[in-house]
Amino acid sequence: LGEHKFQTNIHIINLSFKEDNKWYVNDGQSSFYVSVEDMDFINEINNGKEFSKGDILKVLIRREQYYNEDEKKLKTLHFIETVIKHAKPKKYIQESLFD
Repeated sequence: LGEHKFQTNIHIINLSFKEDNKWYVNDGQSSFYVSVEDMDFINEINNGKEFSKGDILKVLIRREQYYNEDEKKLKTLHFIETVIKHAKPKKYIQESLFD
């Protein structure tokens, strides 16, 4: 049915560093699973960048919707294409979310 790209801030609820890199996040309105495609960011984490549950990310997200014939319902997938900014919640309180 299509795809849509947009920037948003997300709060990390649950992390997974398995090969598919699906994380559970919240954007202040809803919670959803997202696949992480920003391999530069993943490589930074793998090389020791401090990162944990509860962190806030400003990201470019791609949302894809399709109709699943087997289940007879709409499906939506989310992908983080780029991590624009990463900070701890306390730091975000001190800075504008919309820099």
